[in-house]
Amino acid sequence: MDEVGFHLSQCLDSLQIIFNNLVHSGKIVLQNVRDNSQMVLVQIQGCLPSSYFSTFHSFLQTLLHSLQQLRQNINASFYFYRGPFVLADTFNRTNAISATLGLVCGTGIGLVIGLCLQYSCAPVSSMKAIGCMNMSGIEDITLDDTAVPSILYSDQILVKVFAGSIDAVDIRIASGYASTLRRLLTRQSHNTKTHVPVILGRDCAGVVVEVGSAVSKFEIGDEVWSAVPTHSQGVLAEYVVLREDLVSKKPKTLSFEDSVSLAYSGSIAWDSIFHKADLNTSNAENKKILIHCASTGVGCILIQLCRLLDTHITVTCLSRAVQVMLGFGASKCIPLETPDLEEQLIKQRSRYDVVFNCRGGTEAHQLCLQLCSKQGKVVSAVPPRLKSDSLGFLLGMFYSLYVNMFYVLGRTSWDHVRFSYTILDQISNLVDSGHLRPVVGNIFKPQDHQKAFHIVDSNQAIGKTVINFVR
Repeated sequence: MDEVGFHLSQCLDSLQIIFNNLVHSGKIVLQNVRDNSQMVLVQIQGCLPSSYFSTFHSFLQTLLHSLQQLRQNINASFYFYRGPFVLADTFNRTNAISATLGLVCGTGIGLVIGLCLQYSCAPVSSMKAIGCMNMSGIEDITLDDTAVPSILYSDQILVKVFAGSIDAVDIRIASGYASTLRRLLTRQSHNTKTHVPVILGRDCAGVVVEVGSAVSKFEIGDEVWSAVPTHSQGVLAEYVVLREDLVSKKPKTLSFEDSVSLAYSGSIAWDSIFHKADLNTSNAENKKILIHCASTGVGCILIQLCRLLDTHITVTCLSRAVQVMLGFGASKCIPLETPDLEEQLIKQRSRYDVVFNCRGGTEAHQLCLQLCSKQGKVVSAVPPRLKSDSLGFLLGMFYSLYVNMFYVLGRTSWDHVRFSYTILDQISNLVDSGHLRPVVGNIFKPQDHQKAFHIVDSNQAIGKTVINFVR
């Protein structure tokens, strides 16, 4: 123990010598600062407004007055002599005051220089986005740098996107779907200078980074999700500007990737069941439901929502998705690979009260009509063909007048589904309560977008294909 004490004493002596040297050097520096401070302050005053200099002068005078009172009433050496180690007998109150003055002077000079320079961090000006220019199909889809959008209206929100999903309608958009309506509305909204390139993606999840002056439901840092109509600019980008009424707080129990698999598809499914099919808890019990091509993103949600209504559910789906469909609540699964599938379905004696068509197209619609009862309904769960995409010059001119007039009158919904935060809120509640589960088939990085779009186009994906924008 004596030897340990001896070595400890040597260490303390060394620390004392080092500390004394530092104090001595500090006093010399302070003397130099004191001798030259007047010249420095005069030079700084030349680059600052007089108000800055007078404010700093008052601030410094107040600090010096406080330090004088501190010197009279407090023995600064107490903090050193009563500390865990006795560093040096020579580190007295004078040294402590000198060190404090040095800290104050250095901080003050740094503050003045900072006010002179006033450097600010440059905002992000460009971002990555997945879009298309020529509307010529999947091969035209590219990942490009484009300008970060800015908030133009008081009800808008700027969101940093963490994830977005690809829907089959994005492939149709890349081939010209809704191009006429999008061009007219983009010209009116002034959100972008031109309607091309068109950013793809119908839903996203991310974090709020800026809010408009009239936004009341969200704050910077909120985790949100959104689904947007087909005629609007898409959301497969690192930053997007959205109207407040299209944004909701994402489910607390899901990741960003899982959340986006439900936003757009969930909105379509919700509208199909509760609005178009007019089903609810009082009239849906024991009704016979057929969901055609149920392994799509919309189909996976339709099954779960119909199960909550206590309906009897039959689905057609990919054979490798059968177990997933049964797990979601389907009573019967018919593989799409079944030979002569249409004939097999038509030969069935039973007919359905509601048939949801998740494939789209004329042939699928005709099949669904044959499988529906006389009093039943066929509900298309895919965006319909738009007549505006094939209008000639004369009809196109009248259509342009029609859109411009109703836009001025305040119309905001132009899609077959009215997208809204109210639907997203209800879906989020179902998710967080354990009644609705996401199905994510694949997750890709933005640079792998071509592979992602080809998977969606193959109709072989189960659930949604997601793009992750987090680097």
